[in-house]
Amino acid sequence: MSTGIWNQLKSNFALSLTNTHTISAYFEPIIQSFASQWSNCRYRSRLIDIRRENSRTITLILKPSSKWRGFKPGQYVELTAVNDGSALTRCFSISSSLQLYKKTGHIELTIREQEHGKVTSWLANGLYLGQFLQISEAKGEFLFAGQHQKHVMIAGGSGITPFRSMLQSLKPAGDFEIELIYTARWHHTFREELERLKIANPNLKLHFIDSKITGRFTTNQLFEMCPDITDAQVYLCGPQEMNESMYQSLLTAGLDESNIHMEFFGKSTFKLPSNSTDNESEFGGKVTFAASNITTYDNKEKPTNILEMAEQNDLKPSYGCRMGVCHQCVCTKESGIVYNQITNSYSDTGEEEIQMCISVPVGDVTIKDL
Repeated sequence: MSTGIWNQLKSNFALSLTNTHTISAYFEPIIQSFASQWSNCRYRSRLIDIRRENSRTITLILKPSSKWRGFKPGQYVELTAVNDGSALTRCFSISSSLQLYKKTGHIELTIREQEHGKVTSWLANGLYLGQFLQISEAKGEFLFAGQHQKHVMIAGGSGITPFRSMLQSLKPAGDFEIELIYTARWHHTFREELERLKIANPNLKLHFIDSKITGRFTTNQLFEMCPDITDAQVYLCGPQEMNESMYQSLLTAGLDESNIHMEFFGKSTFKLPSNSTDNESEFGGKVTFAASNITTYDNKEKPTNILEMAEQNDLKPSYGCRMGVCHQCVCTKESGIVYNQITNSYSDTGEEEIQMCISVPVGDVTIKDL
């Protein structure tokens, strides 16, 4: 019997017994009730070193277990660390090259400390060498489209990390042109390294913009720097506001949507579905957290997700990436309808599991537990 057929039989058997594709996935939430850091889809990674890039940025050098299946430049991982018994998870782009991983088995995650961040500050100051962390498989489709002639990379702040991985992994003598526009306040991480890459690759152009001096990078500046951008593959990685502004301007300028690649992490604002009308008022409503006996009302003019509603009422639900990736904020909806911002779909009215960070109430909703 072939491996493919055997794996399909195992998957079908698990699905018939547990409604999941693997037995381990079924038992995972049971085991996590007394060992919160355990997961069947994470890999132990030893912390080899911590390198400080500047006063607010560190790089973690990790050695994943041999079972980890590697990555493509531009992808990210979910990093999980245990602090005071609680598993904390965040998403970080891999900032190092394929060559480094193949040669040493190491990967690098470059992390900027957030001023009020619960996790990033602890990662910068609370880890020790030799400690074991956990990472997910490499994820994401923010990849270099190498078959094209012209590429424009636009990085904002810590959004430089996937571009570092891409540029380090490319062969110096490529037939395509690459233009990197890197806007940051105070400090351009990896600037000297990027300038060395430029010396080795004459087809690489660099633009370093200090937003402290010039202000926020605008689309007018972009079109002045790259008048032929409509013929390019464009990559956006930075704050959500920058990404969305650039994205809309590029579409207006005539770029095909398939030629724009975008990546960002962090909170995302709620937007009405594209088929919604201006006078549509179905989003928002009353949310009841049954276990805590708390009822709150969402603002119909500015709807938000259920995770933020819980936090606004001093509840402390588990969460990780806040973008629908890590599933740490899954809870049970007892009744009501929610809108899923990732799948652009509506739930049924009955009891089911939902992800709070991407679920927006549609009318009255009751949450059974957190």
